[in-house]
Amino acid sequence: MLPVYLDISREGKRKINNRIDDILDWIFETNINDMDDIGFLFPEHLTIESPQFCTKKLQQFRLIVQDNFDREDVEPIYQYILYQLLHSRKSSQDITKNARN
Repeated sequence: MLPVYLDISREGKRKINNRIDDILDWIFETNINDMDDIGFLFPEHLTIESPQFCTKKLQQFRLIVQDNFDREDVEPIYQYILYQLLHSRKSSQDITKNARN
């Protein structure tokens, strides 16, 4: 489970991790070995130098989100993935909202 730095219940933290896992679902439904599909989650130099590393880290990130182990922190690469994932999700929601107006 990803750490959540809020004073909320374990169940609340689980719900947050479940929502992140839902976002990951649409990524894993595509071909995660294709850097065109997941490259936005990683620094560009990694997608060029080591696409296998990126795929492996994304799979490990999902396992972290899905497990029940309470972590105090995660590696910076997972923090980066989370930021990019949430940022891309927010951007896509903003585009959808603007298209409706």
